[in-house]
Amino acid sequence: MAGSAHGFSVGRISVVQMLLAKPDAQGRAHLPLTREDIYR
Repeated sequence: MAGSAHGFSVGRISVVQMLLAKPDAQGRAHLPLTREDIYR
């Protein structure tokens, strides 16, 4: 963990996040388009 913390601090390690969803039969994923849509 200390090695990972050091890697993050010097920029050698980064995190990439992806949000994937399985579409329904009509091809819709039913995900909010924006952060604001999450809280409606």
